[in-house]
Amino acid sequence: MFTLTAAAAARHGLKCELVLSRQVSSNHPAYERTGNVLLDRLFGARLHFVGRDIKWDDELARVGEEVRARGGKPFIVPLGGSTPTGTLGYVSCAQELLAQEEGTIRKDWGGRVPVALVYPNTYAVGMSNLGFQ
Repeated sequence: MFTLTAAAAARHGLKCELVLSRQVSSNHPAYERTGNVLLDRLFGARLHFVGRDIKWDDELARVGEEVRARGGKPFIVPLGGSTPTGTLGYVSCAQELLAQEEGTIRKDWGGRVPVALVYPNTYAVGMSNLGFQ
């Protein structure tokens, strides 16, 4: 998610500051030079690494104040689908994916609404969670 935020900001000429928690147990220096972290940097994002056990609202507010102190106008985006707007973003994404699908088999959920409780880590799992095989 964060890399897409950095990409969108770069595409629209906006500065981007990301607050990232280290989700891997390794402290190897290569972590900050590869994968999504590398992409975040290539998109021009300024990265703030924090521990796992932080209060996200407090940390985001702190970084926002840093940006404000430098003369910026921060727009703090809450994590994931934790707001109505964020949730609608996931719904919009799902609708876009479904509109692009061809030749799929739709599952009959029997009037129930399926809800994914975790982020699918592959396209196939994600589409399966949306009712396609």
